[in-house]
Amino acid sequence: MSKTNLRCVRYALLVMTLEIFSIAQLNAQIEKGSFEIGIEAGPFLFITSGGRDMLGGFGIYGEPHIGYFITDALVVGATGFFYSTFDSDPSQPSISFGGAYAHVNYHFNSGSTLSPYIGGRIGVFNPDSETQFAFGIQTGLQYFVEPQLSINGQLGILLSTGSDEGVFLSCLGFGLSYHFR
Repeated sequence: MSKTNLRCVRYALLVMTLEIFSIAQLNAQIEKGSFEIGIEAGPFLFITSGGRDMLGGFGIYGEPHIGYFITDALVVGATGFFYSTFDSDPSQPSISFGGAYAHVNYHFNSGSTLSPYIGGRIGVFNPDSETQFAFGIQTGLQYFVEPQLSINGQLGILLSTGSDEGVFLSCLGFGLSYHFR
């Protein structure tokens, strides 16, 4: 394919994408007094540092959540989570743990089908059978496929302060949320 044809295809794809977003102007149910329930899941990176030792692991996670919009843009809620690492090296054990945290997210409601957000979280988890306090940040994007149903993408970072070993989690999740009044 020539450079000119490739450029035309790119412009056509851009125009089609913009048209889809302009046609799909749904009235999303993000407003004061509404509830949101959902779940995200995906891969995560788990790093424990104790002095000079460093242990890293990849795994999968799941996070069901519920939230309440106290304003049209601000949601407060609770999330439970379960993480499980896996390692191709049989000498390295897998690690599974869970916990819960409270979260606050601010939605930049654009009045369209897209709703980007940023927020924080605070809670507890137990990676080594020892409950630890943790805090973190998250950012994401909700795309409403129906007025009450969104597909979500989220990036979260969680740090623990509960032991001599620092624990760092970085998660990339995808999921669904349902919004209702």
